[in-house]
Amino acid sequence: MGFTGVVDPAVTIPEMRGYRAAHHGGHLTLRVLAMPYPELGTAAVPGVDEALVHLEGVGVGTGFGDDRLRLGPVKVYYDGEGMKGEALLTEPWHGADHGVQRLGAADFRRLAEACAVAGWGVGVHAVGSRAVEEVLDGFEAAARLADLEPLRCQLIHAYLEPSTASMARAARLGVVASLQPSIAWNNAAGLVARLGDRARQVNPMRDWLAAGARLAMGSDAPYFPCDPPGPRAHRGHPAHGRARRPPSGPSSRSPCWRPWRGTRQVRRTPASPTTGAACCERDSWRTGRRWTWTRPAARPTGSAPPASCAPWSAARRSSWPRTHSRVTRTCHIPETRIGCVSIYIGSKLGRSDARHRPPTTGDPTMFLKSNTAGVALVAVAGLTLSGCASGAVSDPDAPTDTINAEVWYAPATFDPAKASASADHTLARLGFDTLLRQGESGIIGGLATDWETVSSSEYTFTIRDDATCSDGTSITPSVVAGSFEYLTGLEDAGAQTWKNQAFGQGEASFTADDDAGTLTISLSEPYSQLIGGLTRPGTGIVCPAGIADPEGLAAGTVEGAWSGPYTLTDQQAGVSVTYTLREDYDAWPEWEGVEGEPATTINVSVQPDGNTSANLLTSGGIDVARFYDSNALQFSDEEGYTTSTFASSAYNLVFNEDPDSGSVFADNPELRAAVAQAIDTQGFNDAGLDGLGEEQYTVNSAGYNCALEEPSLVQAYDPQAASEVLTGQTIRLLIMSQWDPAADFLAESLRAAGATVEVSAPDPADWTAQMRTQPETWDLAVAAENAESGLIHLSIARYLGPTYAEGGTNVAYSDNPEASSSTRRR
Repeated sequence: MGFTGVVDPAVTIPEMRGYRAAHHGGHLTLRVLAMPYPELGTAAVPGVDEALVHLEGVGVGTGFGDDRLRLGPVKVYYDGEGMKGEALLTEPWHGADHGVQRLGAADFRRLAEACAVAGWGVGVHAVGSRAVEEVLDGFEAAARLADLEPLRCQLIHAYLEPSTASMARAARLGVVASLQPSIAWNNAAGLVARLGDRARQVNPMRDWLAAGARLAMGSDAPYFPCDPPGPRAHRGHPAHGRARRPPSGPSSRSPCWRPWRGTRQVRRTPASPTTGAACCERDSWRTGRRWTWTRPAARPTGSAPPASCAPWSAARRSSWPRTHSRVTRTCHIPETRIGCVSIYIGSKLGRSDARHRPPTTGDPTMFLKSNTAGVALVAVAGLTLSGCASGAVSDPDAPTDTINAEVWYAPATFDPAKASASADHTLARLGFDTLLRQGESGIIGGLATDWETVSSSEYTFTIRDDATCSDGTSITPSVVAGSFEYLTGLEDAGAQTWKNQAFGQGEASFTADDDAGTLTISLSEPYSQLIGGLTRPGTGIVCPAGIADPEGLAAGTVEGAWSGPYTLTDQQAGVSVTYTLREDYDAWPEWEGVEGEPATTINVSVQPDGNTSANLLTSGGIDVARFYDSNALQFSDEEGYTTSTFASSAYNLVFNEDPDSGSVFADNPELRAAVAQAIDTQGFNDAGLDGLGEEQYTVNSAGYNCALEEPSLVQAYDPQAASEVLTGQTIRLLIMSQWDPAADFLAESLRAAGATVEVSAPDPADWTAQMRTQPETWDLAVAAENAESGLIHLSIARYLGPTYAEGGTNVAYSDNPEASSSTRRR
């Protein structure tokens, strides 16, 4: 059993070229209906006018193509994501927050009308009730100009509180409701947390059918598994004792498993993934029959829509297995991929013994606790939240030699000294050992077996005599000294961060005595946190072969560079890496609670979406996941999974005070205070962290020593007072990529207070570089503090003292000599 046809929404020009190349080369093994995405809101297509020019230049319309590759409706976004509290609702989420509107009503009407005239259908991401209503307003206007009836248009998602009036209007206009019930099934806890009892009204599919609307069931892959049998489980309403639990979905006791209003079962649901989907693809209305469009008599006739070979997506209604387990156990197609994205993972038989067992090394947060989920937020000058991480692993007693894990972003470098993003840190732990490690109850030895603090400016370490590099070179005190000299000699912002964390802001010198097996570190300025600093992943020891080839080291291609237990043996840039255990490695730290054998192979893939991670974890596609949202909650009480919760990151709102950067916040404390007043921390928590963050009143986690716990230290939420200062101001907001809900919330909060906001969201490496060394590019930034080190002075140094250009780590470019002097004295 496999897939023969898919609808791929939001296909960009490069992706369409990829489809065409695959088709022309005979490699397109799926029938694909590609919905073009005009990329509204980007620099190239900032508005509807540019989008219309873009579509006009295509020269064809919906339906163009052949039986293998065909153009579908244009895909646009009207509101935000429901699971992130961004859907545009008639009744607010909380307070005055009705959600995010990505496209104005007037602009959408112009787009819909122009598409109707030009022969394009339109598929609209519209989740919330108000979005559905306003989109239907646009469709109704377009219907008056359309040459074909019914409209070839879709409401995509439409699962949060759509009105019965909207459903009836969609039915009258012939608009298809393209629904994905798996969204709610897999995110029940998050919806309940945000909406309470209102979550019971999610996915009112019975009402859609009662209104006479045509439904097309979908998966929303790759964010959820492609699972045709899933919607069929919806047939039996729990109230009638015929409920079938959705695959991997909430139990029948969950509030989100009783959302389908009505007194009778949804008997027509099986048609939704078959005839409804075929209608959505403009192909067959029933199995073996084509969907026929008609022209109003008052309009001129013309060529009919291109015919195609029916049936594309028709399936015998009685052919689906009843449960997902039967599909996976009988499936002969282990995986279906579209482009480079896995949309379906089938049978795992034959490797079930390789699932769900953590290795006994690497970052203990990521691997020892298996699946970890993390959220955290703290804010300078008023954005004050911090969150926790939690995670899960199933069947920890099963034998295994392979672990499949994930990172949020692709690594920017494999050189630990230059590591700047979380993925860099995670992978550095696998390949490069540090002198010391954070143990369960304190600092333990890594490559060092003993250490002595002679004074706050002199430290001595005894290096273990059995450690070797991956090419067999002995790791002597001289090798360690050479690695530290490499680190401190680099002119790199990442290296500068690690250098300051490990050795302070003075100069460090390293004296090796290979005969005695010792290394002495001498500092030009006293620094009491050196012991803790040498546990950080950026201080991992790089072997001589790596130092001799820094470019190869950064690319991960130097075979003899590794000092840790694993070496990089395969990589697909931006997609995945594979690490293999060294056969000669025996330098494990003396962990107290780690049992079993280390994994032979660790596969790490890049996955920025928590929904996809959760589904892959459930299906066995991965063994270890780290979450930053409510996806973690579904594993907390699930049998067969182990979760770990910890402070992951502290997110600080940082003002650029560099007087030479052009920042509006330079020498303007009133404006900085107004920004803090304009942002509701609880709203940010809900939008960016699914409400799982914890308020903080210092620069890092409340669990740190010396952390402050006084709410009056930060500005109170007061948007009215903020608007008096912010109106007319232009603010350049810098935030990391793939965190759109947080970026949207901050931007919209400031816009509501009267400011013009320009958002920049580069990848983590560029985001970090801009904050550290390019103050001319931003005014306001969201900085992420590592909440796991326990060293709060590192966070303080991010906002006080010398800047990166001056040899420090101050990204705020603040000039506060008194505060800097106070922290240095302490």
